[in-house]
Amino acid sequence: MGDLDFSMKSADEAADLLAKAESDYVLQIEGQGIDFAISSQQAGVGVDARSIVDAALDDSDPWAWPVRIMGAHDETARLVAAGDSASISAVVHEAVDAFNAEAQPSADAYVAFDEALGAYAVQKETYGAQISADAVAELVSNAVASMQDTLVLGDDVLIKPSVLSDDSRLSAAADKANLMVGCDVVLKSSTDGTEIAELDGSVISQWIGFDENLEPVLDSSVLDAWAQELAASLNTVGTTRTYTRPDGKQVEIGGGDYGWQVDSAALIAGVQDAVYNGTVGELSVPCSATGNGYTAPGQDWGAYCDVDLTEQHAYYYDASGSLLWDAPIVSGKPNGEDDTPTGVYYLKNLQQDISLKGPIDPETNKPEWDSPVDYWMPFVGNMVGLHDAPWQPASVFGNAEAYKAYGSHGCINLSPDAAAALFGTIQIGDPVIVHW
Repeated sequence: MGDLDFSMKSADEAADLLAKAESDYVLQIEGQGIDFAISSQQAGVGVDARSIVDAALDDSDPWAWPVRIMGAHDETARLVAAGDSASISAVVHEAVDAFNAEAQPSADAYVAFDEALGAYAVQKETYGAQISADAVAELVSNAVASMQDTLVLGDDVLIKPSVLSDDSRLSAAADKANLMVGCDVVLKSSTDGTEIAELDGSVISQWIGFDENLEPVLDSSVLDAWAQELAASLNTVGTTRTYTRPDGKQVEIGGGDYGWQVDSAALIAGVQDAVYNGTVGELSVPCSATGNGYTAPGQDWGAYCDVDLTEQHAYYYDASGSLLWDAPIVSGKPNGEDDTPTGVYYLKNLQQDISLKGPIDPETNKPEWDSPVDYWMPFVGNMVGLHDAPWQPASVFGNAEAYKAYGSHGCINLSPDAAAALFGTIQIGDPVIVHW
C-alpha cells in the first residue's frame, strides 16, 4: 500500500504500521527549480488506519488464495489520507512565493513602438520560471492523499504567457496604432492661420496605450496635459502684458477680459478625431475667446485704443502702430466707487443716440442720472465705455487734475467731435487698454 509493505502482517499490525507512517510522513516537492518538503503536521494529515486496512482486506478473495498468493496485491487505492487544504495551501504559497520573488516572470506578447522600424510591431512573448502556487497546492493535496514520498513538478505548473505573438488581436492592434501615428497635422490659429505647432507620430506615439482588449487608445491624462500646456502658452485673457507704445511709453497692465482663450475640450476632441483617423493636413486650434491680432510677444492685438489715465489722454493705433486718432479725456472720479477700471478689455458695441442711466434711487424710483449721448462705445460690459460728454467744460479734457473733481461715474468722457471721430474708426472687438 503506497510505499508500505503489509506482507505477512495482521490487520492490527498493518494498522499500527500505517499510523506510524502517518506520523512520520514527509512529502518532498521538487522540480522546475524548486525544492521543499511538507510534513504530516504541516499538511494536517489524518488517516483512519483501521478503516483503510479493513477496506483493503475486503478486496481479498480467501477462496482463491492458492492462485492469488503468487501475485502482487497493490492496495494503494485504499490509502486515502485527509489533509487540511488550508494548511497545505499556506505552506505551498510560502515556499512558492519566496521562489517566485527571485524567478523571472513570463510576459505576454504585446504591441510596442519599434524605433528601428519606426512603427508599431508585435513583440514576442517570453517564458519565465515562475510557478503557480495554486497548481502546486493541488498536486500536493493529491500526493498527500495517497501519501507519496516525492512529488516531481512538471512544466504544467509554470506560469505561462496567456497572450501569444500569433494572436490576431495583436496584429490588428499594431495596424490601428500605425494608422494613428501616421497622423500629421499642423495646428494653426483659428483667426489668422498662424502656425502654432505640429502634431506627428513622434508626439502621438507617446500618447498611445492598449486597453484590456488590446485595442490602441490615447492616454487621456497625457493628452490632457499636452492640451493644457499648449493652451497655457496661448491663453492671454487676464494675463499681464508689457508693451511699448509707439510714442515710447512703456506700459505694464494686467486684468480685463480681452485676449485669447483656447477651448481645451474642443481641442482634445479635435485631436482625438484626427489621430484615430490618421489625418494628414491642418487643424485649427478652437478658442472660446479670440483677439484681433498678434503683433509681438506680450502684445496679442492688432489695432487698439490706449487710454492713459495718468495723461488723461486716449490714443487709437492701427496694427502697424500708426496713430489714427487721439484726444484728451476725462476719466472716472477717483472716489473708490467711480474709478475707471484698469485692464485690457475689448469694445463690446457701437451705438448711437442712447441714454446712459444710473442705478435707481429708492426714494424717487428714478435713475440717479440720465445722460443722453450721441456715441456709446462700451468696453466693460455695457456699464463702462467711451462716449461724448457735451456737459463737460472744454477746459477739463486732458487736465491731469480736473478729473478728480469733474470725473465721470467710470466712463471715459470725450468731446463730441473726438467721440464722433473715434466712433467712425474703432471696431467692435478692438482692445481698449486702460492704464495709468
